[in-house]
Amino acid sequence: MNRILGKTFIFFYIFAIPFLTLSSPGWLSLNGIRPSWSILWLLPFSLESGPIWGAASGVALGLILDGLTLGGPTHLPALIILGLWWGRLGYKSPSINLSLNIGLLAWIGTFLLGLTIWLQLHLMNSFSEVSWFNAWAISTLFTKAFITALFAPILSSWLLLAYRLKRRNTFKS
Repeated sequence: MNRILGKTFIFFYIFAIPFLTLSSPGWLSLNGIRPSWSILWLLPFSLESGPIWGAASGVALGLILDGLTLGGPTHLPALIILGLWWGRLGYKSPSINLSLNIGLLAWIGTFLLGLTIWLQLHLMNSFSEVSWFNAWAISTLFTKAFITALFAPILSSWLLLAYRLKRRNTFKS
């Protein structure tokens, strides 16, 4: 019974990401920029599940998010790299418990995700576009990384604790 509840827990949260991405409340935003919900979910899942499951969940999450945005840049490369990196970090290093560490990892992950999307847009539109594109993109990138890093110690720490409790209860039964 615990295994079924654990799988439905993961299933619910992976499909809640698109809904949170589309209908994030306005009071959770900073100048209209909302946190990166995919990073807030992928970070604790990868830390607890390992590099293979982290990369697989990065692929699944990337495909779901790319299905929301028809055409344009893809989320896949950054989410796969982050899933592998965070999975390896959780697998090889001691347990990450400090909220500051989780916030810093979320900031780095959101910055990398935004940077890959910005580079893809820049390559698709050519390098001769107007210069305000760069200023706008960098401002959005830093704001999204900042607000995600603020929410990560709360949400990702809670999810990490829930994954660890689920794993502990699964091994006891």
